Amino acid sequence: MKMCIRRSRFFCSMLFALLPCLAFPLYCAEDTEASLKGWRKTRAEIFARIEQEVKEQVETTVTLESAAASLNIQLPVQQPEKSAKEFFAETRKEAEKAALAARPIKELQEIVQEAERIFPLYQIGDQVSIRTRIKTNPVASGIVSAISPERVLIGSRWIPVKDIAEEQRNAFDTVKTQDLRQNFVTRQNNLQMAILRNNTDDLFLKTLPEALRKGGYFPKSHDPIELVKPGNWVPAGVVLQQELTRLRQEATDKLRPEIEKQRFTENHFKFYVNKKEWRPAGVFQSLKNLFE
Repeated sequence: MKMCIRRSRFFCSMLFALLPCLAFPLYCAEDTEASLKGWRKTRAEIFARIEQEVKEQVETTVTLESAAASLNIQLPVQQPEKSAKEFFAETRKEAEKAALAARPIKELQEIVQEAERIFPLYQIGDQVSIRTRIKTNPVASGIVSAISPERVLIGSRWIPVKDIAEEQRNAFDTVKTQDLRQNFVTRQNNLQMAILRNNTDDLFLKTLPEALRKGGYFPKSHDPIELVKPGNWVPAGVVLQQELTRLRQEATDKLRPEIEKQRFTENHFKFYVNKKEWRPAGVFQSLKNLFE
């Protein structure tokens, strides 16, 4: 019962407050319009001043130095004198030179001589000492006097080829020995070239980023896979401007709401959520908002 009485009193008080406007609707409308005349123009002017203020503050606080520090770029930025591809080629050439100095490549003839030492080829007249599988006399030493597919004559002993130790047996076979030597030379040469490539690649990857940075370039991506692609490197000045734009936009987005609220409040505006816009604060505007 008490709640109903309170509600009745509230509605009555609201009715009395509205009676002047209800009694004289034309005067209320004219007065309201007069008091609000040009508020939209005022709002536009405030917005313009806000944009200018935000722009000035952002440009003062977010500078080229700020962007350079963000990217760890040294100022002044050097303008590239060569293309990224040229830097790639020069850096790889220097890396290969350094790799060769650290681990020189054997000449082919040196590898061939090494193969001949590892895989000797015995001929008639050679002084040899070979191991056999003959238990009573396992070592045969002397001059080779005869060689056949089945046996060899060393000194006064005929030794069946099948009884010669396996690692020495091929020394009496010209074809097999030449094949072993050729395979050895090929493997050794391929191995040292592979080592050279790997060492070159390692040095190249270590020195490339610094060489490009000194040359005025900056990577769009720091992913190791992307770092070895020329297209990933762009002039540092371009990246620096992009970063400056990004940082200023970030600062603008953060600063604008703060200044907007401050400036509109100072000019007696209120943000009406239902309208999602700034309008003059006060009773007249609240009444007008009911009908707009």
